[in-house]
Amino acid sequence: MLKLGRRLFASIFLSVMAVSLLSLLPALMEQGAKREDVPAFRSGSAMTLTESNLVDVLSKRPSSLQLKRVEWGEGTLTLFVSSPQEKEPLHRALVTLLRYLLVDTSNVDRLTLEVHGLSENFSVKAKRGDLVRDPGMKRANDENASLYLQKMFQVTNLGEG
Repeated sequence: MLKLGRRLFASIFLSVMAVSLLSLLPALMEQGAKREDVPAFRSGSAMTLTESNLVDVLSKRPSSLQLKRVEWGEGTLTLFVSSPQEKEPLHRALVTLLRYLLVDTSNVDRLTLEVHGLSENFSVKAKRGDLVRDPGMKRANDENASLYLQKMFQVTNLGEG
């Protein structure tokens, strides 16, 4: 009887240890995953943009973009940006900024970027609804940034720089 009790205890102990180790597997896999992916379910909620955290949020933008002026109110964010970069790196930085502000925040519904670059001046108008075609902007990594901006958002030329 004592032998049966020990075997039962050992099997229960091993089962609990196996389940505990398996529960750690998703956390270990997440550490090795690319940080560009946006999880379908995440433990936290999206960031809420307010006047009090506007500077902190925008300080996480791509450093190659220089903000000249910012306007915020009622779900609409307008950024006046300049950049000394060439066309493709500039567009890639804008895609990164758009993803950050439209995907990772909960209350930016409309975003206007007025861009003054080395080779061109243009504006990009984006709405949260534009992301229906590419939720999480996952295709942005696989496509040319200039074409992605034109396909997904309203891009208007403001004249040559």
